[in-house]
Amino acid sequence: MKPVSSSRGALRSLALSVALGTGCAPTAMMHAAKDGDRAALGRAIAAAETGGHLGIGTAAGLARAVVARELSAREEPAYTLERLHDVRACALDVNDVLAELTRRDDAVGGEAALERVETGALGDGAARDHAASSDDRWRAVGVWGMTRARDREARLQGLRDGSPLVRRSALHAILASDDPADVDAVLEAAQKDPVPLLRSTAVRALARMGTLPDGIANRLRDLWTSADEPLRGDLAYALAAPNVLQRGGQEALTHLLATTKGNEAVSVAAAALSARADDPAFRASAVARLASEITDGGHRARIHAIAVAPLPARGHDAETKTLLEAVRAASRAEDLDVRIGALGRLADTRRGVPWSDRAAAIASLEELAAPSESTSLRGSRARLLLAEAGDRRVQAWLEADLRAKDADARLSAAEALAALERASRAAPLLADDDPSVRTRAACTILLASRWKERER
Repeated sequence: MKPVSSSRGALRSLALSVALGTGCAPTAMMHAAKDGDRAALGRAIAAAETGGHLGIGTAAGLARAVVARELSAREEPAYTLERLHDVRACALDVNDVLAELTRRDDAVGGEAALERVETGALGDGAARDHAASSDDRWRAVGVWGMTRARDREARLQGLRDGSPLVRRSALHAILASDDPADVDAVLEAAQKDPVPLLRSTAVRALARMGTLPDGIANRLRDLWTSADEPLRGDLAYALAAPNVLQRGGQEALTHLLATTKGNEAVSVAAAALSARADDPAFRASAVARLASEITDGGHRARIHAIAVAPLPARGHDAETKTLLEAVRAASRAEDLDVRIGALGRLADTRRGVPWSDRAAAIASLEELAAPSESTSLRGSRARLLLAEAGDRRVQAWLEADLRAKDADARLSAAEALAALERASRAAPLLADDDPSVRTRAACTILLASRWKERER
């Protein structure tokens, strides 16, 4: 890696230019965001909301200023690393701030560079310069870019690295290069990597590789015996992948449909229905298994099955009709978590659920969404589902949730307001006392702003 010196002054200057260069928000609010004066920022946001002057452009400008401040104002690397994790979802929207941080040759610079390379903002060529770094994050940046044919040995070496970050980057590079010779190494990672998440990542990479050997389905089935439940879910979807399905994947899924139960059965059935299989008996078996788990499964399996059941997009063929009837029955379940999950599926505007079902589901969700101390978590979930269904009557409840004691409830309200296309109403969280809340809320607003721009 080519070390470069950090520049706190330069980063603070960037924070100021980000804040003042947007042209979206009034100067007083922007200065409060830049200076980290949360009290003044909160008052200014409240006044702008009251006057009807806080649109998505203004809110996005404030959000960018808040992120720039959070990533530049504190000297402690641990604090900045936490905030970098908070902005992962909107890294592309704050690329200029991250680019300035990559001037540092420490863990903070490496984390910023890793987020940039993962969004494509930092190219493979520039990334490869850091492959020999002694810092795990910077080394992960370098291995991420090892996608050329001549980089194969570097990719495989990365897969043996002691850092999970580097091994994850190696799996990305292997998938990007799509070299059939790497299949054995990825299978070994899926079986032996000490980090469960990376075993799952390896299985997902296998499912997406373009060229696979004829015996791949049997090798994936061999992994099933020693796999834990989450990995088995990934294995099921790998067996359903186009390149695997016709190489024994359908036979393996047929066997698993008959021998698994609970959450594993749900994953297998959902994977089977996601497959491009024309066999009616195979699909009917998957539908029956999924409907059975929705109706008679345990608590977790029912919620999982409801979430993944393919409801109709157009029309009502026999396959989706069976699942729709099972979800209808679950929407009347005594188990409130099951009921809320089913009602959310019925209320979803993206599906072809009959209007009568949708209207009834929205009415039931509104009853469950009414603020109540005894059902606060379920109420928060119901309010989010209503927002996703486009029910604007829930907006006042969501804005009240911005003042909830629980940080997750506040962030859920911001997400729900974004789903309602009212992300600017989440701006009060930019002045929240919790740094993670204000940074993640800023991300939510920035993402909403980006989607708004795409619609224009």
